[in-house]
Parts: sequence; structure tokens; C-alpha cells
Amino acid sequence: MIVAADCVLVLRDGSVGETNGPLMDAVGAGRAVLATAVGSIREIAEHAAFYCLPTAESIRTGLATLCDDDERGRHAEFARARATAFSVHSTARRHADLFGEVLDG
Repeated sequence: MIVAADCVLVLRDGSVGETNGPLMDAVGAGRAVLATAVGSIREIAEHAAFYCLPTAESIRTGLATLCDDDERGRHAEFARARATAFSVHSTARRHADLFGEVLDG
């Protein structure tokens, strides 16, 4: 059985005008994600997500897959690891490196 707190759905047919807020929240919370592989979703989620097509059958299959505790746990583990790449300290360090490269270079 899967409950809302177990995974987050990020399903889009396209990426124009969309936000990755819910995706970032899910990754930051260490939750498995069921997502479509459009826009920057794959870049952010990487292996934290189980990817599906934006069809009812594919979403149903993805939810069924994430009902398996081991499968969901594997994606959640990837989410927790991925969250470190977007931590405040990691992001600040990357911005400082970029500004140093641009301004000093």
C-alpha cells in the first residue's frame, strides 16, 4: 500500500511555464517520485524518480511499482543522496565557484 507521504507525483506533458518546486520538495524530503521525463525533471530527480509516460496506464503501472517497499525505498535513498547536491551549502559553494571563475577569469 502506498500513501501520499510515500511518494510525490510530478507529471507533465511539457515543461513550458512549469515549476520544479514540488519536485525539489520531494527530493529534499527524501521521497520517491513518480515523474514524466520532460523538461528538467530528469536532470533534477535522476534516479530518485520512477519515470512513466503521461498516460493513465503508465501512471497506474508506476504507482503499482512504487507500492513495492523495496522499490520505493531505493528511489527514496537516491532522493536523499540527490538532496545533498541542492543543499544550501552545496548550492552556495557552486555559486561562489562560478562567480569566482567569471569575475577572476
